[in-house]
Amino acid sequence: DHMWRADINFAGAAYNRDSQLAVYRQLSAALTAVPGIESVSIINNAMGLDGTNDTIQTSSTNVSLPVARRVIDEGYFRTLQVPLMAGRNFDARDDLNSAPVGIINQKMALMFPRTENPIGQRIRTADGTAVEIVGVARTIDPRGVKYAPAVLYRPLNQTQRALSNTATVTMRFSGTGVAASRIVHDKVSELDPSLLVYNVMSLDDELERHFLPIKIAGYAIGIPGLFALLLGIVGTYGIMATLVAQRRQEVGIRIALGAHPSAAVR
Repeated sequence: DHMWRADINFAGAAYNRDSQLAVYRQLSAALTAVPGIESVSIINNAMGLDGTNDTIQTSSTNVSLPVARRVIDEGYFRTLQVPLMAGRNFDARDDLNSAPVGIINQKMALMFPRTENPIGQRIRTADGTAVEIVGVARTIDPRGVKYAPAVLYRPLNQTQRALSNTATVTMRFSGTGVAASRIVHDKVSELDPSLLVYNVMSLDDELERHFLPIKIAGYAIGIPGLFALLLGIVGTYGIMATLVAQRRQEVGIRIALGAHPSAAVR
């Protein structure tokens, strides 16, 4: 509830990794200062979920498993109201000059031995980076926990990969969609008028769009099913009407001989 998102396109603008991250920080601070906006998170779309085989390393475990990785900023969990079940959130100290750190979800925490605390353990990612686990976040997935993948979250400031031309702003805002769109457009224009803002919508709308194919399939199955039900009702009525018409004399004789009308109906 009260969640809004917008995409920003950096294509054509002369931004490198550092300058683009600086715009993220400036935009986040500008939006957070707006009355009605509780918190803001900005994610680069190149850092979405990507499945890789990473290795969990503990004192008793060294196993490779598929892991989905998402690179996030410090406000991600706060904005989406995802509680940390253990450990800490990312902060300003987590940058290229500090040791690689990560936060895992509960689904991934269950893969560690029960006798060992995931906090402080290490995960060796597919590219060879040894990531220390500093927190465990609640598992979230629009399809439900049953289908949620094991996720390793990494801080945006520690990524060395080239950033995508698109970024997504997510903010918790008590106002309307029109106001949210105007605020994002205005704040982005103040930083750089050449940046394009688009796809401003609520997370409810985004989920509706996400599940639209499933809804269409449901309608495609449900509408013929409704017609089949109606045909079944009409057919059952027709059969019963025919049976009653054929046995009308018999029913009349039974009632004449003392049968109660309700018994004849039954």
